[in-house]
Order: sequence, then structure tokens, then C-alpha cells
Amino acid sequence: VHEAALNYGVKVTGATVFYVNEITDGGEIILAKKVVPTDATVEITRPITLRGAGLREESILAGNGNGSVIKLSHKDAVVRQLTITGGKAPSGAGLYVTASGGLVEDCILSNNTANAGSYAYGGGAYLLGGRLSCSLVAENYATGGGSTPGVVLEGSAKMDRSFVVNHNHKPSNGWGAVQLRGAVTLENCVVAQNTFLAGVAGVCCKNSAKIVNCTIANNRTDNSADAEVGIQLVANMNIINTIVAGNVNSMKEANVDESKISKRILRIFNYFRSWFC
Repeated sequence: VHEAALNYGVKVTGATVFYVNEITDGGEIILAKKVVPTDATVEITRPITLRGAGLREESILAGNGNGSVIKLSHKDAVVRQLTITGGKAPSGAGLYVTASGGLVEDCILSNNTANAGSYAYGGGAYLLGGRLSCSLVAENYATGGGSTPGVVLEGSAKMDRSFVVNHNHKPSNGWGAVQLRGAVTLENCVVAQNTFLAGVAGVCCKNSAKIVNCTIANNRTDNSADAEVGIQLVANMNIINTIVAGNVNSMKEANVDESKISKRILRIFNYFRSWFC
């Protein structure tokens, strides 16, 4: 690791970083095309880019189950072209982005576990700010009820042009493969093929949020008669040009509990009911 990079805020323990530009702020740390193990969180607190040397499948940053794999705490910090795996933390096991922000793009987040007695958030990623873009979030896990194995967006966070797929959540009362908390934005994303033992399998919304140009399809929940499957609808949501289709609740026909939808949204929903069921 370039000594100046460490001095400027990159904290790495047990990982091998192969070469670094002389310029630190605005410069790059480049990981080789191999599995790069780390025994602690790689934390970036300065305007530095951490990227793989080739395709995102070729440079793999692998945690050992001792905290989040990567933590971003700077608005100009960037992570790209990596596979992020092996993280284990109560929230944001693969990726944790603080309210200070940062950009993660063209990455794979897989086989990370949010672990807590309950309410484990973001096996793949937890963002309080910043942006997750052009990425694949797949086959992550969360323990306990009220948990989210995929991605949690909160604060000013945004996710766009990404896939959240293939999460198999077995604890009771899951809160979506994606959970939106507050005035966050989910745009041009696919949330599909997620299976939950109970609870919301697609997108769980806790407060007002914006869902734009998304496809939420083929998600499934079992053992939860009252659960919405595709989207849990709440007041003050904005759903724009979005397809919600093929989501299945094995204990009832409808995907959406209409008593929880505002009258204005309900009129739109009834008009386009064939899209939602």
C-alpha cells in the first residue's frame, strides 16, 4: 500500500493492494485480477478511487466475516469494478456508505450476511448517502425477523441501473430484498427472483420514496397472508413508469393490501391492475 494513501485515509488490514498512483487525493488504488483477502473493513475517508484492474468479476475483495468489507465516508470516494464478498455485520455487510456519501459502480455484491438478533439491514449494502450504480446485488443474506438481505437506502441515498436478485430469505417477517427508508430514489433497477419465507419479498418502503423506471417481478413470499409481495405501498410515495408483475403470495391472490394505499394511488392501481398482479 502506498504510505501516502494510508495517511490520507485508506485503512486496510490484511489485504494486498498491488499498485497505487503517486497522487493520493483524486488518485487510484488498483487491485489485481485475483482474490484479495482482507481481515478488516477497508475504509475510505478521502477522495480516492478503489477499483479492479479488469472486469468486476476478476478482482475480488473478500472479507473474512469480521465486519463490512468496504466503508465509504467521503462524497468523492469511488469504488468500481470489484466483486465484494464475505462480509458479516449488523448492517451493510458487503458495503456501508455513511451520510458523507460516495459512489459505488460496476460492482458485484454477493454472499455477504447482515447478522443481528433481528432487524439486520443490508446484507449486500446499506447506504445512508451516496449512490450505488450499475451493479449486481445477488445471493446475500440477513438473519432474524424484520431483516433485509439485499440493499437498504436511507437519508439521501440513491440506487440506479442495478439488479437485486436471487435472495432466499428464510427468517420470519422479511422487509424486502430492497428497503427504502425516507425520501430516497430507486431508478432504472430490477428487483426480481427473491424468495421470502414471510414478509415483503420485493421492495419494502418505510416512508416516502421514489421508484422510477423499475421492474419488480417474480418475487415470492410464503406463510404471510397479509404481506404485499412486489411493493409495500405507503403514503406519499412516487411510483413512476414502473412494472410490478408476476409477484406471488402463496397464501392469497392479490399482491397488494389495498387498505394501505391512498385513494389517489388506488385509482391509478385499479386502472393498471394487470401490471401489478
